[in-house]
Amino acid sequence: MARMKTVTISIALLGMCTFASAGSLRSAITSSHGKIQRAMKNRDTAAFTKAFRPVTTKDFKYVEDGKTMSFDEMVKNMDMGFKSMSSVTSSDSKIVSVKETGKTGVAMMTHKMKGMMTGPDKKPHTMEFGGSSRDSYVKVHGKWMMTKMEWTATDMKMDGKKVDPSKMGGG
Repeated sequence: MARMKTVTISIALLGMCTFASAGSLRSAITSSHGKIQRAMKNRDTAAFTKAFRPVTTKDFKYVEDGKTMSFDEMVKNMDMGFKSMSSVTSSDSKIVSVKETGKTGVAMMTHKMKGMMTGPDKKPHTMEFGGSSRDSYVKVHGKWMMTKMEWTATDMKMDGKKVDPSKMGGG
């Protein structure tokens, strides 16, 4: 479970980000919310990729705990995380703030996800993930595209108790 945090936080949180069409950055973020939330709840990596890839730049970067991943690396980790969970019971994100400056923008977001997984003890456990991200955007041909998602805070709980994913086993 050494990659537990990256894998599960990727699933829990990145998927909760929302993106899309032209107009204000706030409306672009809001417009794809439903599709991405459904993909997350269904643990559907293909649906997530189909909804998310078209609204990220080719050089998109995902940053967590100082580690940078490409889009494909992020999705690979998400898929591993999806497979570790038996269900996702809730998934949501909220816009805290949005700032547009010409063709660039930044959204501060909060994210929460809850689901079930079987632990190393072979028993079912409720997992909760949350955190905040700073999402950077650029407008390309009139469409807002995410260039970077960087976690500013993360939180993980198992059965209601805070856990440190780096100490959950593995190496």
